[in-house]
Amino acid sequence: PKHEGVSNRFAVSVDGGDKVVFENKIIEWSQEWKLQVLENRKEYFVEVPVDASKQTHTVTLHEIDPGQFVQSVTFEW
Repeated sequence: PKHEGVSNRFAVSVDGGDKVVFENKIIEWSQEWKLQVLENRKEYFVEVPVDASKQTHTVTLHEIDPGQFVQSVTFEW
C-alpha cells in the first residue's frame, strides 16, 4: 500500500463454503514491511471445516484488491 489506510486483501474458501478474508494492513518502510520484502512472503493461517467423507476438496482463492498474485500455497493436515 502506498497510502495510509490501504491494504491487500484476499479470501479463501474450501468446497464452496464461507470465505475467510485475510488482510495485510501494513505501513510502508516499517520493520514488518521490510521483513516481508526481504523474505518475499506473508504467512496466513486458517482452520476450515473439511468434510471427511469426501476424497477430494477444492480450495478457491478470491482476489478482493486488484493487482495481487499468489506465488505458493502450503497445506498442513
